[in-house]
Amino acid sequence: MSEQFAWGFAVNILAALAAYAARTVSVPGAAIGVAFGTLLYGAFSFRGWLQLLVFFALGSIATRFRYGEKTARGLGEARGGARGARKAAAKCAIPAALAAGMLYRPGDAWQLAVAGAFAAALADTMGSEFGPLYARRARHPFTARALAPGTPGAISLAGTLAGLAGAGACAAAAVASGFVQPAGLWLLPCAALAASYLESVAGVMSPSRSPWRSEVRNLATSALGALLALVLARLFDLQAVRA
Repeated sequence: MSEQFAWGFAVNILAALAAYAARTVSVPGAAIGVAFGTLLYGAFSFRGWLQLLVFFALGSIATRFRYGEKTARGLGEARGGARGARKAAAKCAIPAALAAGMLYRPGDAWQLAVAGAFAAALADTMGSEFGPLYARRARHPFTARALAPGTPGAISLAGTLAGLAGAGACAAAAVASGFVQPAGLWLLPCAALAASYLESVAGVMSPSRSPWRSEVRNLATSALGALLALVLARLFDLQAVRA
């Protein structure tokens, strides 16, 4: 186990240096990534850490895509799109907590929960980054009333499809690496989209001006993705984790 953590630390240092060189993360954000990434690698080996890699790589690409246009519309991330400590922690704290649970009381369910958390986090990121760019109209998640694209909590077809693609990518990586069973190919995207929808509902029902509102919603989305993945597996009596 100690050797696995040592490998995890080395791999995450290299990944953090590459991410910083690419200007996709700040120094504090890289430090959070190394800490959480090492925990994930130590608990789940490379297959678990791969979920973090897919999330961060695709999320960074989505954030940088047409960044100037998003910034001009007031939708771009701060710091040139580089993730800071708060954003990194909000997106990865739930998977890291699940990794800690795996170390405390090992069991296969932790794997599915981690995959669900990352799938929901990436679905949320992809929807937020691509939806406002391509959506001609957005809707209130309850009333279907028209809202301006980019409005917190608003949903659109473009954003939903982008979120589905992100969740599908996480699911494909999880299944291809043997982290979860093939049932994860449909189960994880379903859990992720449901989590994103509930996050949208919370966004329009409880608007907040707190500077931490985005981070709180990110935490909730990841937690819901993990929980809903486990609920769906139990509901359909699926063996959704690796044999």
